[in-house]
Amino acid sequence: MNNTFDFNRFSLLIKRQWVENKKLFLMASFGIMGISAVMNSLIMRWEMGSINEMPRYIIFLLCFFFEGSIFANYVFKDISDKNSSTCFLLVPASHFEKFLTGLFYAFVIFPVAFLTLFYVVDIGFVNIGNNIKHSLKVSGIKNLPLYSYMFSNHDVREELGEIIGFWLVIQAFVLMGAVQFEGRSYIKTVFIGFVALIIIGFLIYVGDKLLLGDLIKQFQNKGYSQELVRHSKDFYKRIFKVILIYILPLILLITTYFKLKEKQV
Repeated sequence: MNNTFDFNRFSLLIKRQWVENKKLFLMASFGIMGISAVMNSLIMRWEMGSINEMPRYIIFLLCFFFEGSIFANYVFKDISDKNSSTCFLLVPASHFEKFLTGLFYAFVIFPVAFLTLFYVVDIGFVNIGNNIKHSLKVSGIKNLPLYSYMFSNHDVREELGEIIGFWLVIQAFVLMGAVQFEGRSYIKTVFIGFVALIIIGFLIYVGDKLLLGDLIKQFQNKGYSQELVRHSKDFYKRIFKVILIYILPLILLITTYFKLKEKQV
């Protein structure tokens, strides 16, 4: 039998995670639906049956990022707890299988469950709003689409890749924090994340204002066209964006894997 990965062991680990936490997962599901319902009810103009699309979009993002980070931290909760970490590490499975189980719940189960629950509530409120409009015979106002603003607005669709990229960064960072820290791992991870954001913001400022700015001045002094200068600036910004939201999650996940491997007995 392969000591690194065995599909039967992996499937049993996934089942074990569900059996041990199914009540909490179900409570969290009702919580997601409850928060979505409260938020939608607050932003809906009941007298007109309309929902402001931008707040609808912002609520979606806040819930998706915040609740996703809490769930990612919970996936490896046994590692951060001194009393249960030994039992988790003694489970007869490889650290790679335990790592993949965490990724499966954080990157597959959560987004699928969240999107399903969020849109069940969202579609319900859209139908309510459209029924109110129909009953009032409001003219000049189109019915809301039966999907989120994020997928009905062209500008937002263009940003979808960046949104997913930043979500992956946060999820990967929280997973690493859950494995790295013992006791109140989520609070410690949030604090370190806040410090990291300040450092990244400073690096962006230095890179944009000093390094990139100096490079643009050199291009301008050499007589390059404004269009070439603009394309050069956009090119370097795209490189930085790719590193930040696509390569960084891989680095964080690899770090998480080796941190988990260090703890394995």
